[in-house]
Amino acid sequence: NDHLTKPIDPNRLYTVLASWNARSAPAPKPATPPEAEADIPAVEPTPPTAPPTDALPDVIQGINLSEARNMVRGNDAILRRLLGAFHAKYMDQATEIAALLANDDLETAARTAHTLKGVSGNIRAERVYQASKALDDQLRSGPGTPEVDACLAELSSALDEVRDSLAEALGGSIAAEDKSSPQAGEQPG
Repeated sequence: NDHLTKPIDPNRLYTVLASWNARSAPAPKPATPPEAEADIPAVEPTPPTAPPTDALPDVIQGINLSEARNMVRGNDAILRRLLGAFHAKYMDQATEIAALLANDDLETAARTAHTLKGVSGNIRAERVYQASKALDDQLRSGPGTPEVDACLAELSSALDEVRDSLAEALGGSIAAEDKSSPQAGEQPG
């Protein structure tokens, strides 16, 4: 029994999968006559290159880009889409959670904090992750305590940092993704 925790580390995932694969008997390799192997030309695979418009800067404040790039195997096009979707959907979560708490909807507030924790961990928004984790833990253990307000303030500050840095890093693609990406619960048009 192996266990992987969120956020998923791709290298750890592949290591665990390989260890399980190694535990089973390998499939027999079909025999290839030596003369057939000599006729097969060697082809060097070429890694796909992302168009220059997908390239991200070396630093985005609030995002551990090294870890985020590792998660998507260096594909800036995918990472750009993930970051744009995060920017489009999650920047007002501290305000939404505060409103939910003001309306005594603790269950939805806790679920929202938990979701934000997972999503921010996946894109490696470390400060947002830590703040949403602290808020999630606090809401589960003592929602009426002053620590909740402190956690909300830290989350709001962390989201502000990421909002501003993502807006700068993603530039015009944010507006395009806001129009083309369906929101949660919507069907693509």
